Amino acid sequence: MNRGSERLTVTEAAREIGVSERSTRRLIERGELPAYRPTPHKVFVFASDLDAFIESRRTGHGCNSHGTIVGKR
Repeated sequence: MNRGSERLTVTEAAREIGVSERSTRRLIERGELPAYRPTPHKVFVFASDLDAFIESRRTGHGCNSHGTIVGKR
């Protein structure tokens, strides 16, 4: 599935992968789920990155289709 550059909130991403918002934020902070931070208080996940993350969990490979990872800075 390729949804291009559609942006999802952390809540929407959490709902899609079936975990809590807090768990999703931890995945982002650890660099396991790529995310985009346009401002200090906004975090988005590209749908294509979420799809790649889901697929990587099925196959055991890493993912990052946009090259943007949010982590501790």
